[in-house]
Amino acid sequence: MNDPQLAAGWYTDPVDAAFLRFWTGDAWSSHRKARPGLPALVQERRRRAFFGRTRRIA
Repeated sequence: MNDPQLAAGWYTDPVDAAFLRFWTGDAWSSHRKARPGLPALVQERRRRAFFGRTRRIA
């Protein structure tokens, strides 16, 4: 029997639950959007913390 595959669509981002990430049906895309219901300030702080950590140049 084949394993059921997750349909393409927006799902909770596996890296940061404050965001939604698009699942293509085969892999996670780079497209993210703010999760509805969280204040914009909280989302912006999480986005800056995530990207600030990954883009820091020594």
